[in-house]
Amino acid sequence: MDQHPALNYDVLLEIGAVATGLTVSALMQTCRRLYHDCAQYLLTGVVRLKSEKTVVDFCRFVEADGYSRCSYVREMECKTYELSPASSQQFLEVIPRLTRLESLRLPAAEDTLASEPSLVVAFASLTSLRHLDLFWVHGHTMDLLANMRSSLKSLTITFLSVWPHEDSIFWDNIKDDVWLNCHPVPFLRQHMSSLQKLHMCIWHTFPQYETILVRGYPQLPAYPQVYPNMRSLEIERCNFALCLPYIRGFPNLMHLSMKTDHAWDLDATDSRDTARTLRNHRAENVRSQMDSRTTWEHLEDFTGTVVDLYMFGLVCPIPRVELTDRLERKSCNLPLLADVLSYAQPVHLKLEGDGTLLSDPASETLALPDLLRTRGGSRMENLDVTFRLDKSDEDLDVGAALEYFAASLEGTPLRRLSLKLWERFSTRPCLHPVPPDLAIPHPASSSALAPRRMAEISLDALDVEAYAQRISDAIPSLDDMSIRIARPRKYGDRAATYTKGGVVTATTRKT
Repeated sequence: MDQHPALNYDVLLEIGAVATGLTVSALMQTCRRLYHDCAQYLLTGVVRLKSEKTVVDFCRFVEADGYSRCSYVREMECKTYELSPASSQQFLEVIPRLTRLESLRLPAAEDTLASEPSLVVAFASLTSLRHLDLFWVHGHTMDLLANMRSSLKSLTITFLSVWPHEDSIFWDNIKDDVWLNCHPVPFLRQHMSSLQKLHMCIWHTFPQYETILVRGYPQLPAYPQVYPNMRSLEIERCNFALCLPYIRGFPNLMHLSMKTDHAWDLDATDSRDTARTLRNHRAENVRSQMDSRTTWEHLEDFTGTVVDLYMFGLVCPIPRVELTDRLERKSCNLPLLADVLSYAQPVHLKLEGDGTLLSDPASETLALPDLLRTRGGSRMENLDVTFRLDKSDEDLDVGAALEYFAASLEGTPLRRLSLKLWERFSTRPCLHPVPPDLAIPHPASSSALAPRRMAEISLDALDVEAYAQRISDAIPSLDDMSIRIARPRKYGDRAATYTKGGVVTATTRKT
């Protein structure tokens, strides 16, 4: 153990920094210095504790050298429960010594903490944590959050859909007079000066919406807590959120992401009732901002569905908007786009939809070309749009619709355009035909392709290069453009690109 290694000590130390765990373990057996100094490499990255054995092995390893190895632990993932009393006590003695632990992830937080409630106190006593991820949250986990001594920079928290021991979620046990203090703004107050990023899932902020129908909207107080460094907020499955407490609590927010169940609700059979409910909730959010003359002034981007942005009712400009749902006839979400864009007035917009988004003369709903001529498109500099045509678009004159779309771009400050158009209504020949002797005859089969409809005929006749050239000529501000158009009854696509000062380049890809 004490004999001198053949290689220079510094060289061996560099090898340990990039070696596998087995190699590092072997190096630690060569001399006392490497035994001490190489231990840090076995604790680099995330320390994952997924069983009682891994907990015991970890504790034994960091206990060596007088617990000095505890200072090497920066990230930990702990998914353990039902530890024996001896193992729990051993772990509880180690946790307070993890004085440089910055990131903690509890994938089954409630199970882990409920199995040994003393872990709540142990983890809460740490002062070095900056990043905390909690999943399957219930009462013990909320106690941990409420008593933490660390100042978090980021928090990810996902509440239980159903708590297996009580057949309920955490919010089912909250009394009405406690709801106000369970809102994230007052509840996370010990992290006011440090919190920068919050991702929350199923963190409800008032009783179910059915209660609102009976009692009206809750009168949420003007919480005094302000988080000056909060920059990113992700709201997931927190339905019918009221925006004003977040605006007041996170005044410097820059990035907002939402993913609720409202888009699914709008597709349901009672979509009219859902649309009315969303409309009323939007009106409440808009009214609260207007009455208080308060909205976000630094918001840079929004990512989420058009339904969520509509429901949240923001009245502030949003420079970058990325809509993650498909705007289409059957989803009933396209009519919401006009109201959303009228306030957001994005500089950068990314969205996709079916032929209804491109053109729908039979509908009173404004399609994208019409919206680009309104206030909602007045600041547009970057447009990334994908049209996915299906069977319901077979009678659409695609060529005429694309020309109308191009005309709507004239006079806009557009600098970048990405346009993609795919179709799923034409029949393509099989890339790998089945040999006749292996083919299974079918009485209803026919070797003839389906008759060509208007969409297919007009799409096939489109000259993509000429179309791109017309757009580049009509928009002097355009810096670059990319257009990809499907080839009906063929594979691949036709593409055209343009860069300012250059010429339109067209290619045909056969894939």
